Amino acid sequence: VPVDWRQSRTRSLYISTFNLEERPVSHSQIPPPDELREQLDMHSIIVPCVDQEPLVTAEQVQNEVTSRRESDI
Repeated sequence: VPVDWRQSRTRSLYISTFNLEERPVSHSQIPPPDELREQLDMHSIIVPCVDQEPLVTAEQVQNEVTSRRESDI
């Protein structure tokens, strides 16, 4: 039996907790498909962050953790 989320108690709690209100979405608020695809492109969101900090391997992380533990002793 599918659950009707719109009539559930959980949903009503979420709406009141997050101060949400139900309002219809007009088609003018939805961007065109190409623009929407560009906005939701995860590579364009993630890749710029990669250049900000150097990537490290799992082994480098383990070595760093080990060295910090040893220096605390």
